Amino acid sequence: MSEATRYRVCGGILQSDLQLTELPAAQGNAPADWTLTTQAGDPPPLDGELLGEDQVTPTATVRLVRGTDLWRLDFTDTGCFDITPGGETILWYPRPDSDPAAAAVDVIGRVLAVSFHAAGLLCLHGSAVAFESGTVAFIAPKHHGKSTTALALTRAGARLVTDDMLPVELVDPPRAHPGVHAVRLWTDSLEQIGAGDDVREGLGGKLVLDGLPADSRMDDVSDLLAIYLLSPVMEGEGLPAAARERTDTVEASIQLMGQNKIGMLLGKSEAPELMDRTLALAELVPVYRLRVARDFDRLPELVATLGEWHGPRPEAGP
Repeated sequence: MSEATRYRVCGGILQSDLQLTELPAAQGNAPADWTLTTQAGDPPPLDGELLGEDQVTPTATVRLVRGTDLWRLDFTDTGCFDITPGGETILWYPRPDSDPAAAAVDVIGRVLAVSFHAAGLLCLHGSAVAFESGTVAFIAPKHHGKSTTALALTRAGARLVTDDMLPVELVDPPRAHPGVHAVRLWTDSLEQIGAGDDVREGLGGKLVLDGLPADSRMDDVSDLLAIYLLSPVMEGEGLPAAARERTDTVEASIQLMGQNKIGMLLGKSEAPELMDRTLALAELVPVYRLRVARDFDRLPELVATLGEWHGPRPEAGP
């Protein structure tokens, strides 16, 4: 078992004896918000309800079981992660042949998402950037331009909040927790926006941009100002680069439910709870359908329009 290390993630501190190399080290002596500890042997028996299953890789799956006093994520390749009801304690029971690097990917993704869900937050799958007026999120299925839009705004002076998981605290106003500051893009998008030097090959053919400077990242929890449902449209004469229309609360809630980070795992049993949370969010924050021109040449217009709507970037922290 490795010595525990403190990492900065999602606006808090995770203390873990599993090495999480994608996360920056936490400075100072503030208490940890979450702890992850490796356990020897098999996980204890659990009499609980199977909520759902999901495909992690072509050869690995995961199941989410809810017991009376814990949530259990059981990965066929990396083992079991038991999470306490408040989400603050995570116990990892690795399999004999578990790959720690693969387990770290699971932690940063689904494990933390379940921890946030257990704590009462809503975990959306999308990208987000921070302006001086607040954080705006971009939600959409794959290949709709979330990452491209977020990185283009970051290059123009906004600060990247996340490019994958956006945990939202359902208070008034809602609070957006930052995610991992790694942007995953196809080659054509990076060529248009500019890659820089910190690019590596990721899963599924995408490239990963790491190492954004501190003044291009939002590391703190911030107010969530608006949510955009990206809807790319083909170029047409007279079409603006971006046009938005506010959705009603019910439609917004349905759309947000479909873009939950762990929706497949939560299953039907958690659907009423998930609906309550998405409805609450849609009542607190405007959700817009954002029609954008599917044209790289008009990306600067899109960036300028969003800047006009939400104002300049925030000042970097100390």
